[in-house]
Amino acid sequence: MNVSSQRKPTDVTKDSKIPKKPSKYASSPRILNIDQMITEAGEFGNWSWAVLLVGLIFCQGTTMYFYTLPLLELVPKLECKQGNQWIECSRQDICRDQELIGSELWRVDYADEFSFRNWITELQLYCYPDFWIGFLGSAHFVGVIFNGLILKHSDYFGSKKMLTITSVGQAICCFSLFYCTNITLIYIILFISGLLYCKSYLAYIYCVEVTPLKYQVFYGGFVLSMEAVFSKFLIIPYLYYSNPGNPPLHSLSITLSIQTL
Repeated sequence: MNVSSQRKPTDVTKDSKIPKKPSKYASSPRILNIDQMITEAGEFGNWSWAVLLVGLIFCQGTTMYFYTLPLLELVPKLECKQGNQWIECSRQDICRDQELIGSELWRVDYADEFSFRNWITELQLYCYPDFWIGFLGSAHFVGVIFNGLILKHSDYFGSKKMLTITSVGQAICCFSLFYCTNITLIYIILFISGLLYCKSYLAYIYCVEVTPLKYQVFYGGFVLSMEAVFSKFLIIPYLYYSNPGNPPLHSLSITLSIQTL
């Protein structure tokens, strides 16, 4: 007799688990566009607009010192004393005469509209070479050129994490920028701040990614138009601190770091 034919059929439902009905989220992966993703997560409401507003501020985080760099390295109008009169003179005239350097026979004419309290006056760069004075602004833009080295990592680490790191880093740079009295260290700080300038791009990309398609064109144009507004109003704190009768220039660091964050 065949032994195998005497085996009793096993109850497959006794020892094995019957699979439950799969949910709609356990099904095969779906390809969704932005609008469908927002619908799955919840409607685009007031909280979403608040996030976009914060992103707008992040996009313009460095506007203040970005647009004030020409003023920070602008050589003010100088006056030299001849007899009992003060006449206009150049910094070349002062640096050419060793007796004038460090004396009270020359001064900055703060009555002139283009004379500001800036790096030239605070660090006594009157006799500094023109190239290195101009490099104060160039150091930042050199960093901007290489900020792609940081920007590309946002796809790996995540835009939100990289945005936080670059924002905190730029705030530290801004806070220390006007407290620093070493010109070489200022070059380094400006270069690093340029490297971290990618936070503006990260903020813009992050906001566009969470914006419905029907609002993306509006939001992109709104960000660019607000840059013009920010460039006009955020320069006011610098104009205030650059006046000799107001608090020291390094007080601007606090305003800069808060605005950058």
